[in-house]
Amino acid sequence: MSQGAPQPPSPTRNPFPSTTTPCRTCVGTGRKTTPCQTCDGTGVYTRECTWSNCEKGKDIRRWPEVKDAVCPHCDGEWQKEVACDCGTGSVDEGPCADCAGRGRVNFEMNSAELLRVMGERAEWARREKERWEREERRRGGG
Repeated sequence: MSQGAPQPPSPTRNPFPSTTTPCRTCVGTGRKTTPCQTCDGTGVYTRECTWSNCEKGKDIRRWPEVKDAVCPHCDGEWQKEVACDCGTGSVDEGPCADCAGRGRVNFEMNSAELLRVMGERAEWARREKERWEREERRRGGG
C-alpha cells in the first residue's frame, strides 16, 4: 500500500486573463441570494387568521343577528395570504462566494490551456488505472 495516492494535475489559471464574464451564481450582481425560507421564493405566504372571533373562516360573534358571518379578516378562507417581509422572494446572504462580490469572474484559461489540462488529467487517469490493475494482478496472482 502506498502512503499517499498521487493527485491529478490541477488546472492553472491563465496568468493573463484577457476577458471576464458575468458570474453565473450571482448573475453579475456580486451578491448571493437564496429563496426565502418563509415564502419559499414566492413573495407571499399563508397563515392562519389570528382574529380572535374567527373560527375557520366564520365570524362567531354571539349576537343573534350575526351567526355565521364571513370573517372580515380572512375573507372566510381561514388561511390568509400575507405579503412576505422579504418583498422579493429571495434573501441576500452577502457577497457571492464564487466571485468574491465582484460580480464578474475571469475565464480560468483559454481553450488551448484547457485542452492541455484535460489531456494531462486523462493521461494521469490512464496511468493510475494501469497502476491499479498491475497491483490487483500482483495481489491476485501472488
